[in-house]
Amino acid sequence: MAPDERQAVRAGYATHGERPDDKTWAHLLPKVELHVHLDGAFDPALLFELAKKRLGELPENTESAVTGKAMAVRDKVASCEKLEDFEKLITCKGQRSLKAMLDCFNIFLPCVRGDLNAVEEMSYRFCCRQAKENVVYTEEFPREVWPGLVRYSPHLLLDGEYFSGETRLDPEAAVAAVTRGLRRGCREHGIVVNQILCCISFQPSWSTAIVDLALKHRDAFPCAVVGIDVAAGEVGDDPAQHAPAFQRANELGIKATLHAGEMGGPENVRHAVFDFRAARVGHGYAAADQPELLKACVAEGAHFEVCPTSSQETGAWHYTDDKPPWPKHPLHAMLEAGASVSINSDDPSVFVTDLTEEFCVCLRAGLTRQEALQLNRNALQAAFGDRKELQEVRRLIDAYAMQMDPVSVSA
Repeated sequence: MAPDERQAVRAGYATHGERPDDKTWAHLLPKVELHVHLDGAFDPALLFELAKKRLGELPENTESAVTGKAMAVRDKVASCEKLEDFEKLITCKGQRSLKAMLDCFNIFLPCVRGDLNAVEEMSYRFCCRQAKENVVYTEEFPREVWPGLVRYSPHLLLDGEYFSGETRLDPEAAVAAVTRGLRRGCREHGIVVNQILCCISFQPSWSTAIVDLALKHRDAFPCAVVGIDVAAGEVGDDPAQHAPAFQRANELGIKATLHAGEMGGPENVRHAVFDFRAARVGHGYAAADQPELLKACVAEGAHFEVCPTSSQETGAWHYTDDKPPWPKHPLHAMLEAGASVSINSDDPSVFVTDLTEEFCVCLRAGLTRQEALQLNRNALQAAFGDRKELQEVRRLIDAYAMQMDPVSVSA
């Protein structure tokens, strides 16, 4: 679709909203997801159960990842009488704040940290969640003939002081627990899920271990580790500290995706693509502000993992309107530049969303169903998983497209 045609479509959707059956179409679509965090998709009901059971073990306070100031944990959790109260505590819908989002993790991660049985159960329930939403491939989250990928930091699931870098358990134990849960869920729901291990921006000392774990588990299918990432914020941390680990990963043939251009500037996207040699960029919205950089990334073949609701809720997408002007989202600039883009939910439990809703957002933003379907295919093409598995997923997507909208199969 030409840029002027897309503008006309966007204007029409901005006026009329999504068509009545768009949600059904998006739900039934066999979806591919590349950017979803395991800890951002924890089951709130199980978290609440664990929080009450471990209340006495929870820290009285923890340190805010943004301000460095102490924030209450135990008292806030203790004040929750019902699941609904707890859900309000661990979600940040409508606040448009990265701090609010990260503070949610400070509240609920201590409820799970160090409890490997809980980590395994959360991983299993992640598969259940993806299967319910018909997410057939996840590279952050799981599914068997339909693959997927789940992204997480094994270190942050361990018992210890993660800001100081101390842990009391081997991160290998966390990977094993996640793998057990994913494999159980994949067997039960007939899906495939692979894993991406996250380095943490403010803990470069962990990055070598992440590469070691990725190397050890990259052929451990089902639910193998197929890549690495750097997550947990861009501002105030020096990405160059992770460069040696990523250079080694490159030499070993371990694929990489990097969070960049979400809260940081265009230079972070440049570093991710051209210095770290990342095949994919998590978010990358800042690149839309520099057409020449975006053009260079497209020429390099970089793929952008766009997370619409996340970009709105964290403030990564800047706008001044009272309501989100979806037809002006950076996604459109990326598409008009010819970039390969996929749609993702990022932290669905925290943002109260799912991949079906993210596709509906794209339709409200002015994309046609053919364009949305192409984004799904882009994700499949950019996935790090086994090519035979991915080919089976493509057949599922094409069969659905032929059934629902025959003309889109030729897109």
